[in-house]
Amino acid sequence: MLTLALTMVAAAAEQPAIIDVEIAKTVATPEYRPLVAHYAQCIVERDHTEASDFVLRKNVEWTKSGQSKVRKLIDKSCVPSQATQVQAATLKKMTVEMLRSPIADALVRFELSTSDPTLIVTAQPLPSAGLVESLWPSAACKKCNAEQRKEFDEARVRTSASMAPYIFAECAVRTDPGNAHKLLMSEMNSADESSAFAGLAPAFSQCVAEDAKINSSRTVLRGLIALSYYRLAHAPRVGAAAQEAAQ
Repeated sequence: MLTLALTMVAAAAEQPAIIDVEIAKTVATPEYRPLVAHYAQCIVERDHTEASDFVLRKNVEWTKSGQSKVRKLIDKSCVPSQATQVQAATLKKMTVEMLRSPIADALVRFELSTSDPTLIVTAQPLPSAGLVESLWPSAACKKCNAEQRKEFDEARVRTSASMAPYIFAECAVRTDPGNAHKLLMSEMNSADESSAFAGLAPAFSQCVAEDAKINSSRTVLRGLIALSYYRLAHAPRVGAAAQEAAQ
């Protein structure tokens, strides 16, 4: 049961068990960021529905059908023509998970080019914040022995650490949806991108937990914002807002 739960956590956290760290570092550099953006944009334009399902996790990758859809979605012919031979070879080594955030970024530009803060304000909370308690309720281990209790507590800590970046990003998007949208509309490495990051700085400071370790690279932060913004825009609505939207 614990193994299954940890598998669910790994999926929710979108951290593959094994990644090529050097490839991940390389494609996050200023040289590669525009190329990755073009790669993701092509994927979205070719198969918008599957790209959206992928980011919203409607394709469950650990099922056979989910794996098949994801393999079909990540079309390596989308590697941009302006890439050098070395750059193209590097881009083709990107894993599915490395491309999820860039695809989310491209989807926001494809679907949500006009800023609409209401989409964010009226969205129900994303699952990240409640995942620890839903998988391992704090009262569920009352009768555990010492070894079971240790395993239980360690699982909660690992899950909490895995979810921290996503909870942080959702908070930042909700706190400042305008600058979050501005960031995702900006070109990679541009002055507009720098301006949007500067605008988001107060939200970042407000949302980061004391014990959270958030990678502060532009690539990682923008990817987290893209995932949260797109998912919040597609989340179920809350309360009266949902009723008004239906009228």
